[in-house]
Amino acid sequence: CFLGRSNHTVNSTALLDTIGRKVWRYYLNIYYYIKSNCIILNSVI
Repeated sequence: CFLGRSNHTVNSTALLDTIGRKVWRYYLNIYYYIKSNCIILNSVI
């Protein structure tokens, strides 16, 4: 059924969007963590 297929596509893109946001937030957290640690290291050195 075409309607079912298009609905499935919408669901999978929504799922990918959610996963993408979680991954993006995860990488941003790592980036800011490393950045703040570098600032601390620079001030120590």
